Amino acid sequence: RHELGRFDESRTAFEAAALLFDQLAVAHADRVAYRQGLANVLVNLAHHYRTRGASHEMLEYERHALALREQLAADYPASD
Repeated sequence: RHELGRFDESRTAFEAAALLFDQLAVAHADRVAYRQGLANVLVNLAHHYRTRGASHEMLEYERHALALREQLAADYPASD
């Protein structure tokens, strides 16, 4: 959506998706896909804010996504 200049619509959609993934991740802590989905949506929100020049918001979403991904890596380390 934001490629068409509909920034507010895309932000609203990403925020709604983040809320849903967060709720699903809490309700189903054993389902990795929900935490991965939340991290992906947060990266999309960060990109959205980067294109708007809002670096503070961008960094906030990037940090949250990174923290989620680091926790996933700690919880599910790759097996050799």
